[in-house]
Amino acid sequence: MYLAFLVDDDPDDHKFFKMAVSRLAVPVRCEFAYGGVEAIEMLKNISYFNPDIIFLDINMPIMNGMECLRTMRKMEKLVNTPIYMYSTSADIYITTSCLTLGATGTIKKVPSVKLLKEMLGEIFLKQKVNS
Repeated sequence: MYLAFLVDDDPDDHKFFKMAVSRLAVPVRCEFAYGGVEAIEMLKNISYFNPDIIFLDINMPIMNGMECLRTMRKMEKLVNTPIYMYSTSADIYITTSCLTLGATGTIKKVPSVKLLKEMLGEIFLKQKVNS
């Protein structure tokens, strides 16, 4: 079973993400943080918390996704963890910046659980192949 970690300040996005994940063919358990600061605290303070994959919203208050990504990539336990930026923005400058900071990839938030399920399915299939 995969452990997916979604960092997003919007509780509705948590529900939407969980619905899409529940429809995947692969077993995935989800954990959530409501922002970058909470995510970093969880990753630093819970020694056994080691997500297999992280989805990180770009637009969050206090610590945005790019700042959170920068901090995560400095954490030894996350060196090989795939981190996908998950945002409404598809701006090429932001996408390129995220990849430069160490994001594995970017996915755009979509208005359909079915479309999100398909995108996540491809990502988890890639993870299975690379494991």
